[in-house]
Amino acid sequence: MKKIFSGILLASLLLSRLLCQNSNVLIVGSATVNENENFELSLLVNNDSDFVAVQLDLLLPETVFYIENFSSLTERAQDHVLSVSTNNNTLRIIIFSMTMSAFLGNNGSIANLAFSQILESGEYEIIAENVILADDNSQNILTDVENGTLVILPEVGVVDPEINNETMKISVFPNPFNPSANIVIELPENASISVEIFNIKGKLQRRITSSFLSKGNHQFIWNGKNDAGYSIASGNYLCRINVNGSIQTKKMILLK
Repeated sequence: MKKIFSGILLASLLLSRLLCQNSNVLIVGSATVNENENFELSLLVNNDSDFVAVQLDLLLPETVFYIENFSSLTERAQDHVLSVSTNNNTLRIIIFSMTMSAFLGNNGSIANLAFSQILESGEYEIIAENVILADDNSQNILTDVENGTLVILPEVGVVDPEINNETMKISVFPNPFNPSANIVIELPENASISVEIFNIKGKLQRRITSSFLSKGNHQFIWNGKNDAGYSIASGNYLCRINVNGSIQTKKMILLK
């Protein structure tokens, strides 16, 4: 009988601790935008305990780019500082206070992050990893993480169903290149087409063409210069081809 009573008491104590455990959850916001449209994602924290700093890695789709000048902390921050660094498609985000000030409130957004994107329509998960929610003793008090979703709506307009990513053929060569690259597009029928070059931050560098072309092969040359005629730096670039609303993106590497 004593063993049964002890077991019930132990179970009650464990249940009590679970029920009394504080909940401190980081939430990555979601967004729905049109193709090639800039967007914002919020970082939210719903917390029962005070926290003074946040660190996380945000995993982004390949052609989503952080915009530093349009990102900011919310009114929940006090003397906190937002620090963001990029490594390929991973964003390392650190928000901290030199005076160890706690964020205000117990729920809602702590930061709004701005992005540009070159994505086809669809649904993309925005994943937070290596998350730390630190209290004033530098302990990680995080209890859960909720990832976000980015929904890209198709561009408005009539899209020829016969011209899609399966029927049009696109090649870029040489790649890497210096000083020029060939962009060859095989059209299955007459189509409106645009070819543009973007840097990895999503900023337009060069408009190669925007015209109505006949069925067949068409070749364009990019000489590594921007629209102003200046040579641009070595690095990764994106060639965006829009054929009657059907979009493909090709990565290009300029080496000097």
